[in-house]
Amino acid sequence: MGTNSHQPTSASQTLSLRYGDCKDKTVLLISLLKAMDIEAFPALVDTEEIKRLKELPPSASVFNHVIVTLKQNGKRYWLDPTVSYQRGTLEYLAQPDYGYALIIDKGETTLTSMAQKPVHTNVSVEDNFFIAEKVSEPSRFETQYTYAEFEAINRRSNIAVV
Repeated sequence: MGTNSHQPTSASQTLSLRYGDCKDKTVLLISLLKAMDIEAFPALVDTEEIKRLKELPPSASVFNHVIVTLKQNGKRYWLDPTVSYQRGTLEYLAQPDYGYALIIDKGETTLTSMAQKPVHTNVSVEDNFFIAEKVSEPSRFETQYTYAEFEAINRRSNIAVV
């Protein structure tokens, strides 16, 4: 309920502390992106109301989380810096869909839909059979699982806990 409930910590302090909440991590990520000449903005979301947010009366209290948004090659990306175990390039990062977001930028006065077409299948399975030419030789069966987006994050998280 104090100052830090709404005011983020500076990027340098968050980096020094190696800890921060969504506001702090958003400021840090935007600062890092700015250093790479990538323009990014905070986006206010509600993780509970999701699709219903657009129907609620305007109020600062309807938002309970802040993430980062940016446009790259004409495509909008949504990045939640509080999500751990992310890997890969921008197009392979898991992007949250909290329904709608209020982007904090000049000229932004309405909610923006976060809905996106999935780029990748979350889980793909490839089965391979290797049948021996001779009865005396062994045959093999191999299965390869490929995980993407939040399914990949969940798998990395499970492995990290072990």
